[in-house]
Amino acid sequence: MINPHTLPKIAEGKTKVIHRHPAYRTMGVIRSKDDITAGDGKRHHVLPGKAKLANQTTVSVFKLLAKHGIPLAFLSSNDEMSFHANLCEMIPDEVVIRGEAAGSYLKRNPMVADGTKFAKPVVEHFLKTTGRTYKGHHLVCDDPYIRFLSNDEGINLHVPNGPVHSRGFLTLDAGKVPTIIKYRMEMEIIALDVFATLSDQWKNDNGRLIDLKIEFGILPNGRLVVADVIDCDSWRVIRHGIQLSKQGYRDGDDPEQVLKVYRIAAEICAKWS
Repeated sequence: MINPHTLPKIAEGKTKVIHRHPAYRTMGVIRSKDDITAGDGKRHHVLPGKAKLANQTTVSVFKLLAKHGIPLAFLSSNDEMSFHANLCEMIPDEVVIRGEAAGSYLKRNPMVADGTKFAKPVVEHFLKTTGRTYKGHHLVCDDPYIRFLSNDEGINLHVPNGPVHSRGFLTLDAGKVPTIIKYRMEMEIIALDVFATLSDQWKNDNGRLIDLKIEFGILPNGRLVVADVIDCDSWRVIRHGIQLSKQGYRDGDDPEQVLKVYRIAAEICAKWS
């Protein structure tokens, strides 16, 4: 076991820190934080214990996915709040798989009723950005919705919380998003496998997976892998009428109640591995 606090930081986000492994240059130690945010950081709390629960959930999920042969950056658990993973080039794409209509999908598709079950899962893409900029382009929002141009010549960007129009607010050619274009179809195939695996597992535990966000990375050998984390911040799950996700926090629930939800999810997922 390695104490991640003694390791140099490679990167830090709102809810996790990536540290460089002391012995292997191609490995990192991914440490969860007790922070929870919503609304692009407009709502923010520190919940003691959240890091442990989020990490426990992620480790359990990745161990399950590994058993099903899904390619992962994840390697092994480290301590209660961190795990070992291969370092990779992250693709600036949040891939969302939806089994039912919920969240921002309803705002982009106002004619679809909340809770509509799709005949087959819907896959969506969002450009991952910070500070409303991307490669010198100023954006009207962060994490815009992506529509792909014909023949994968590029992408159109759209505001994610409103109806999608034909042209969006910005067009980027394929050279500005090369990894998204190159790996798009492979990301979708893997994402659907992940969704099916987790959906089946949640069904076994009397839950229903509504949607799921996944991020991908590329290893030095060019292999595509599921990267980042998968925890309550990544999905909507309903079990016995309770949503086991961050949605309650987004909706303004008391932070302590949200922490209880994270604890329930972690305890259920712990049985998977």
